[in-house]
Amino acid sequence: MSSARWPRSHGRDEEERRRRRRWRRRGLTPASLPAPCRANLPAGRLLGAVPIDESGESWAVAMASGLVIVSTDALAADHPWERIDKGSWDAEARAFTLTLSDAPERCLSLTVPARIQQGGAARPVAVDRFARALRQRVEASLVHLVTRILPSGAQARVAIRRGADGALSAVASPEPASAATAEDRAELEALLREACDSVGLDTR
Repeated sequence: MSSARWPRSHGRDEEERRRRRRWRRRGLTPASLPAPCRANLPAGRLLGAVPIDESGESWAVAMASGLVIVSTDALAADHPWERIDKGSWDAEARAFTLTLSDAPERCLSLTVPARIQQGGAARPVAVDRFARALRQRVEASLVHLVTRILPSGAQARVAIRRGADGALSAVASPEPASAATAEDRAELEALLREACDSVGLDTR
């Protein structure tokens, strides 16, 4: 799988079923979200989860409302789907890289171990269900996307996304305030207005 793409669901449901059948034949039980982590989740439907440390104490959880980072001790972070701009999966490194639109660090890296110790045994970790939910939810939040080459030659994009409450918001990359030149800033502001006008979103 290329690091530039999400894991796609085409053909992977059957692949995951075959993998799980092999695990069952070998007496292996896949890793599952521990009860203490479940207790720290916000209310809502759980779509998929993967451990993000070797101890299995911290997990990334795809929920109907967003991506949650939770540990056996506490809820560490909650990222609504409309605040996740894009993502990729590096199968060799077993790492998801997500670009955030509402955080200073901008990128979130989630490294998924192949196995964790759970219930006194080494349990394999499957990423397919979590990856599928991640991709589908991020893509479903996207309402409209416009791109443009700026005067400096840099590429700009504005995404209109819908939140869990139905409200629309615009995310520009780069943001006008961080544009390299005054010309780029003016072009970004125009692109932002164009994107918002296309969906009836007030820019005043």
